[in-house]
Amino acid sequence: MDHAESLQDLLGELKPKSILLLGLLGEHLIDDYLSEHSDCELVLAEPDDVMDRLDSLPAYDLVFVSNTIEYMPRDKAIQLIARLRDVHARRLILFVAMGDEWPDVVSKWSKSDLLALGLVQMAENVVAGRPIHIYGYDILTYKTCPDWLNSRFWANPNLFDEHCW
Repeated sequence: MDHAESLQDLLGELKPKSILLLGLLGEHLIDDYLSEHSDCELVLAEPDDVMDRLDSLPAYDLVFVSNTIEYMPRDKAIQLIARLRDVHARRLILFVAMGDEWPDVVSKWSKSDLLALGLVQMAENVVAGRPIHIYGYDILTYKTCPDWLNSRFWANPNLFDEHCW
């Protein structure tokens, strides 16, 4: 499965009503989805000016970033991902050129770099013999509530007669 098919599957699954698109790659990849979902609001942002525009942007159902963070200084790219993830995206999808096989990029990324930002690897693709990975973030599935974090194990007044702490 190539990255276009991966993205179409994700869009069909997520069904976003609003999309913020950063990067040149994404525009033609979501054309099919937009033609089928005319009610979807699409906002295009240039990677060069998105940092300046962040304060004026609302939250979107989906923020799709492609062909962007590899061409930014690493610290600016991390700031961008964190801000999009925390403030502007209910769901974030990131296409990233991975590793040393991409000679013209400014910052090189590894799987551990992106996992450290709270992203989850969704797919791996190869374009012209070089890896492109798809990472995602969804606030609803980011952190599942562990079993021990509920009232059964805390100071529950209903259990005072049953247990002695």
